[in-house]
Amino acid sequence: MYHEWDGPCVYAGYLIRFRPKPDLVFPDYLECCTRSEFYGQWVFSMLRAGAQPNINAAEYSSLTIPLPPFSEQRAIASALEGVESTMEVAREELAGLRLLKESTADALLTGRVR
Repeated sequence: MYHEWDGPCVYAGYLIRFRPKPDLVFPDYLECCTRSEFYGQWVFSMLRAGAQPNINAAEYSSLTIPLPPFSEQRAIASALEGVESTMEVAREELAGLRLLKESTADALLTGRVR
C-alpha cells in the first residue's frame, strides 16, 4: 500500500494494482489482510511455476477477502496498528541492546575495561 511518506514512486507495469471500493473496504484493513498468513498461503497456492512465479489479475479475482462491517474493519486495522507500533518500539530497544552488547564485548575483550 502506498503511503505519502514513501515519497515519489513509479508504478511498475508488471504489478497488479488494487483500488478498493472505499464504501466496501477500509484500505488499512485490506493491507492487514494482505500481510496475513491466510493471504500468504493463498499466494503460495496460486503461484504458477516459471522463470518468475506470478499470479495474474484474473487469478486475483478469485481471492476472497472477509468483509466485516466497516466499523469493525477500522477497529481491526487500528488494533493491529497498535500491535505493530509496540513491535517497532521493541525492535528499536533490541537494536539498542545489541549495540550495547557489542560495545561492552569490545571493551572487555580488548582489555580497555576489566
